[in-house]
Amino acid sequence: ILYLRFIPEIEIEQITSGSNYIFLLDISQSMGGDKLLEGKSALQLCLRNLNIGDTFNIVAFGDKLHYFSKEIKVDFNEENLSAASKWIKELFAENDAAIFDAIKYALLGKDDKEENIIFLFTDDLVENEKEILNFVEENIKESRIFPFGINTSVNSYFINKLARISYGAAEVINPDERIEDIVRSEEHT
Repeated sequence: ILYLRFIPEIEIEQITSGSNYIFLLDISQSMGGDKLLEGKSALQLCLRNLNIGDTFNIVAFGDKLHYFSKEIKVDFNEENLSAASKWIKELFAENDAAIFDAIKYALLGKDDKEENIIFLFTDDLVENEKEILNFVEENIKESRIFPFGINTSVNSYFINKLARISYGAAEVINPDERIEDIVRSEEHT
C-alpha cells in the first residue's frame, strides 16, 4: 500500500526481522461522519498489507489516547488482524484531538536504533505546530512519519514539515477524493 510508494527500498535485514508500524488515527469531532469512515477503511487496508514478521499498534486519538494494544506492539497474524479490525470498527468520534500525545507515544521510549514506520491520519489544524515539530525533530531517531491530511482544511504546512523532518512523505486527500481509493492505488505503485 502506502509502504510501496513512500519507502524506497527494503533492506535485507528488514525483510527477515520485519518492520514496526504505528498507526495514529484522529477520531476528533471534525473527523466524524464520512472522514472517520474513510480513515477506518484506509487503516483496515494498511493492516491487511502487513507481512508475517511485522509488528504494529494502533492509537486512536480523540479526547485521550485509545490503544489497540495497551501501549505495546503486537505481532502481525490473523488473530491480531481480526482483533484490530473489530477494534477499529468500534471507534467513534470524540470532541478533541490529542495529536501531540499520540506523536509522543509513537516516538518516546523507543530504542535509539529501533525504526518505527508511523502513519498519521488527521484533519487537524494543529495549533501548537511549532512545539510538536520541535519535539519530533529532537526525538525522531530512526523512525519515519507518513502523515495523511484528510480534507483541505488540514494544516498542510504542518503535515509537510512533519514528513520532511522525519524523512517520510505527506499526502493531502481532497474532499472529492476518497482516502481509501488513494490507499488502494498505492498497492499498484
